[in-house]
Amino acid sequence: MAVRCSGIVISSLFYENVKSTGDQMGLLLGQVRRKVSDDISDININAKKEESTTYIYDFLPCNFCEKNCTVLKEKLEQLLDDKAQVNRPNLGNWKFYVLSS
Repeated sequence: MAVRCSGIVISSLFYENVKSTGDQMGLLLGQVRRKVSDDISDININAKKEESTTYIYDFLPCNFCEKNCTVLKEKLEQLLDDKAQVNRPNLGNWKFYVLSS
């Protein structure tokens, strides 16, 4: 499985993390594409190979969890409804921890 993310998106994500003063979390938006290729050889008559590629198009910094890691469902649904007009489904979430000594 391959992951593709543009330099603009990854640098914006890093910038958001650097400028935050505390822990930060958010959603990754994009899509997963699957491609099946059929190779014909002397050994295998039908050798199908499936490749998955994850494309990350955008991120959404937000806080949809409380300190005890319980998900605030209403807030999460509201954030996803606001981004649904873009037609880019939610792929996952990310969390950035600030380590201090």
